[in-house]
Amino acid sequence: MTNSELYDYYTGMWLTASSAYNNTERGDNHYIHTVTWNGETYEIEFFYSTSWEKTGDWSNVLTKSYVVYLPEGYDGLVFAAEPQPDNYRDTAKRDQLDSICPEADILNCTTVDAHNCLFFRIG
Repeated sequence: MTNSELYDYYTGMWLTASSAYNNTERGDNHYIHTVTWNGETYEIEFFYSTSWEKTGDWSNVLTKSYVVYLPEGYDGLVFAAEPQPDNYRDTAKRDQLDSICPEADILNCTTVDAHNCLFFRIG
């Protein structure tokens, strides 16, 4: 399993967690975040949707889709995907990134194993 979230590279802010255990629609999952960086304020708007596809007796495949609207001139948004921890304790820590490592460099956040992650810059 993997976790995936949106992250602001410049401020170190994790945007709203979007874990979902059921199918969702974009209208149910609409978020607006304001990021202030370098004396400028940027409004980031995104939608996400999820769907689970049964692929066998015991297997499901989760598809998570994002639609992101970024203001002109802003290029600090990162999509981060990482393997989910193998125990409950570390999983619970990972679900609280906004309080455990706020404003942290994503490569130095203690609960993120940056060497086993995929990072995609959006914008």
